[in-house]
Amino acid sequence: MDLHATEITPGVFLVGWVETSGMTVTHAMNLDTATVHAFWTYETPDGRVAELHTAHLKEL
Repeated sequence: MDLHATEITPGVFLVGWVETSGMTVTHAMNLDTATVHAFWTYETPDGRVAELHTAHLKEL
């Protein structure tokens, strides 16, 4: 799959791709605050569903 990424402002990146299943995934990652906002869509028998999630990044 192709990964698309760009730095929106220093320390903030927008990253997106399409899974082989057709699921779309977009992450807005703020590396200064260690926060990621994830948005994805996927197909269900009742139609396409969109979900928005927020999480904190943790260095491993």
